[in-house]
Amino acid sequence: KVAKSQKYKAALLLPLYLAGNENPEPASLSKAMLMSKISITKQVVPNPADTTVVLAGVNIDQRAAGFLEFYEGTLLALDSLQRKGMNIELFVFDVSNQKMINALVQMEEFRDLNLIIGPVYPELQETVAAFAAKNRIPMISPLAFNGNFEQNNSWYFKVNPTREYQVEQTATYVAQEMGDKNFIILQQGGSSNSADAQLARLCKEKLAANPKEARFHEYNLQQGINSLVPLMSETGENVFLISTDNEAQVSMAVTNLTSLAEHYNIVLVGTQTLAKLKSIQTENYHQIRLRYLSPYFVDYNRPLVRRFVGQYRDKFATEPTQFSFQGFDVAYYFMSALFSFGKDFRNCLPNYPMELTQMNFSFGRVTPMGGFANRSLFITGYERNFDVLNMGIYGTSVEGKQ
Repeated sequence: KVAKSQKYKAALLLPLYLAGNENPEPASLSKAMLMSKISITKQVVPNPADTTVVLAGVNIDQRAAGFLEFYEGTLLALDSLQRKGMNIELFVFDVSNQKMINALVQMEEFRDLNLIIGPVYPELQETVAAFAAKNRIPMISPLAFNGNFEQNNSWYFKVNPTREYQVEQTATYVAQEMGDKNFIILQQGGSSNSADAQLARLCKEKLAANPKEARFHEYNLQQGINSLVPLMSETGENVFLISTDNEAQVSMAVTNLTSLAEHYNIVLVGTQTLAKLKSIQTENYHQIRLRYLSPYFVDYNRPLVRRFVGQYRDKFATEPTQFSFQGFDVAYYFMSALFSFGKDFRNCLPNYPMELTQMNFSFGRVTPMGGFANRSLFITGYERNFDVLNMGIYGTSVEGKQ
């Protein structure tokens, strides 16, 4: 157990695009400027003249909007832990370019950190990741699912599972949970390297590997909907997969499936891309019971989420976004790990479950000498009564599954 009086320092590295930092010269990067506090506790006042926002007298670039929300979520996590008695100080750095990063890692103070969250873009992570490994400081990649520094850096944590992992787990879920259903892959022209095309290919492989149960058909919607009817099961579930993320093609398929859903029991499995397509009415996804795996799920009925939303409104006079929830989850989880286990908490995390606002963390080492990746995904289900449900947690090394 760690002495509770221990003092900790954490850094948050975000691209805030503050004026004057666009193209700094190393000589002009004074320590005072780098270490100065960035204050955003005032309410946002829109400036109608342009797209920037004036905040506490500082012009805020639109590109920074989501990162400011992330920062706000982090501040609530910090507040929460300080109230529990944690002695922790947070330094926030605007890192929108490599020059800022090069200047930061030269600073003495940077070596005293116990936790580094960010940078958010993989192309800016390399210098910080190498610095963190050398100085034994846990470094968190809080948003990106690409950039593979976890392969050989044992101090690096990737919070968002890679797209390949999400597709692979979805295919495994389909083979395990739906292998005995009437399975129909809707073939469509389009990019064969979209996540949905990869998912269709993997599902086919996994279902074919189990010939005892595999009953899957492939059908091209160009043939019209009527010749699809003989393939349908009248009594069981008909599970569909659309092998494209082309919005027009998905829209056509969803419209056809919605009309079939009046007479048949239909489930559509896909990737989270489908839920983001703007032109498709959500109501249709409820009729055809969309299912997908994703790292995020916010359940507004949970006490923790309601409490967070209330505190966020009180402090920032606005609604939290996915970025706000993410800032809270990442900061609260890793700062708590510091508080509970001390400066090297790496080997404690696999058994460190914690209720968060929109993610579930289950970290495992990706290679014997490498860092850690989150393995946990939620199964999101759209139901016909218009509920959107968390149907459970899925992923390797997540207890109870696989």
